Amino acid sequence: MIEIDANFATSNSNFNHMKKLFFILALSLMMLEASAEIKFRSIDNLDDTNIVLVDKNAPQKVEITDAVLCNSGKEYTAKEIRCDVIDNFATYKLKFKRFTTFKDCKVILTVNSKKTTIDIQNGMTAPMRETNTKTNGL
Repeated sequence: MIEIDANFATSNSNFNHMKKLFFILALSLMMLEASAEIKFRSIDNLDDTNIVLVDKNAPQKVEITDAVLCNSGKEYTAKEIRCDVIDNFATYKLKFKRFTTFKDCKVILTVNSKKTTIDIQNGMTAPMRETNTKTNGL
């Protein structure tokens, strides 16, 4: 005759609940990591072409190993890369040779061994936000 332990069914059920909870927790952590998004902030073209990107949810330690500007179907490596991270807010400052035209622009940035493509063309053509400026009666 086979005896069935009544506690086995409840302990097995608890184990299944723990597996589900662990899976949900792991999935949530992956989604949080994926939510970090690098965005275009600004561009200036005075001496060189300087592009500023931001990440509002960056890790504390950021290592940029490559920055490439794609412009008019050609790729250009950054001459200078700078990154500042304060309270998980990262500011990436990239310097490229000076360009006179911009077409189909995007930046391919390698951060912590992960390549990310940022479309900067849309950011350059988006309407500028109004700022509160005072003219002092001029």
